[in-house]
Amino acid sequence: MLRKLIKKPKFIIFIIPIIILSINLKAKNSNLDYDTLAIKNLYESWHVAVEASNIDGYINSLDKNITLIPPGGPIISGSDNYRVFLEPVFDLHH
Repeated sequence: MLRKLIKKPKFIIFIIPIIILSINLKAKNSNLDYDTLAIKNLYESWHVAVEASNIDGYINSLDKNITLIPPGGPIISGSDNYRVFLEPVFDLHH
C-alpha cells in the first residue's frame, strides 16, 4: 500500500513539505537550546563577577559597544568608558 501511495504525485507533494518542516523545526530547537544555554552562561558569569566585585568579569560579560543612557546623566558609550563609570561602584565593595 505504501508503494502505491509513494507513486501518487499528491502524496509526494504532501510528504516533502512535512519532511522539510520537521528538519527545520529540529534545527530551530537546537538553536533555541544553544541560545538558552549561552544566555544562562552569560548571566552566571555576570552574577559571579558582581558578587566577587570583579570589574573585569563584569565588563567582559557586556557587549563592547554597550551604551548607558541614564536619565539626566551623561551618555556612556563603549565598554572602556563603562569600566571608568563602574570603577567607583566596584571600589565601594572592596
